[in-house]
Amino acid sequence: MSRSVRVFLVAAAALTATRANAQCSGGAAARDACRKMIDMVNFLSPQYAAALAGGNPTQSQSGSLGGLGKVAVDIRSTRVIGAIPNIGDQGFSTTGETKSTYSSPSTLIPALSVDVSFGLFRGFDVGSTYVGGIDGLLTATYMSELSNSSVDVALEGSNTNFGFGARLGLMEETARLPGLALSYVHRDMPRDSILASSKAGNGVNLVRGTIMANGLLVTVNSLRLTAGKQFGRIDLSGGVGQDKYMSSARVTATVTAIPPIGTQTSTGTTSSQMTRNNVFVGGAVTAGMFRFVGEYGMATGGTAPSAVNDFGSAANKARSYFTIAAKIAF
Repeated sequence: MSRSVRVFLVAAAALTATRANAQCSGGAAARDACRKMIDMVNFLSPQYAAALAGGNPTQSQSGSLGGLGKVAVDIRSTRVIGAIPNIGDQGFSTTGETKSTYSSPSTLIPALSVDVSFGLFRGFDVGSTYVGGIDGLLTATYMSELSNSSVDVALEGSNTNFGFGARLGLMEETARLPGLALSYVHRDMPRDSILASSKAGNGVNLVRGTIMANGLLVTVNSLRLTAGKQFGRIDLSGGVGQDKYMSSARVTATVTAIPPIGTQTSTGTTSSQMTRNNVFVGGAVTAGMFRFVGEYGMATGGTAPSAVNDFGSAANKARSYFTIAAKIAF
């Protein structure tokens, strides 16, 4: 095998590998609780990332817009079929990191986004179409709070964050030809906090406590290849791509046991990366100035960060999502 091929394979592995870093320090009796929050952050982050990324970067748009002065705006609501663990019925171990198995009821993980695309360059005239068109992409994402009986996901500060990207038109749609494009988008989720508590335990080796993750930031870099064609008032589109998820948070755990253990606190940090594949299909109907869009997709693959605890499924479980949107172009 040539040296250049080996270098390429090593570089590709580095780009697609999952990297995770987690560390807890402080009170020994609270280390298990700290680790449980780290595992929960790594379990929930890919679900939020999938909602943040969605499928098509701009709904019902396959090729480029068609040059300077063209603008399209869509409002989309994406829901990932996810799960939030219920940890309230089990205590935290005071003897070190211990595996616990939790139920995770199915939950829809939401994201609401406004996506704006604007034409910059139509491209080069090639026969009956244009190739090489360039669009700019801007996006703003609103996240809402979620909770179950023992876990609350709350916003820190603003509930909106922004993103940007670009689209390269591989072929502009015509009466006969479909539109094709390659897009890149960077998105940041608004910072969240996760608060969970358990009132279970015997006060000695299993105790009650509270665990929290602060400053949770989820970032997604998305690459998409899209194709689509309009048939009268009906528009069909689809695509494939890859998403790189990145997340980080600060973790605090406090447990209360009977003396001599007493109340102890452990703190830590966690950060992880995961690269997943994404495939989606969509349809739209035109009504006056607007297009109303429906999209279904799935995020798959990637390597789950190492975990001590079990939440009923792995962090890299395939997650389906669906989107509804309204779009206007002018």
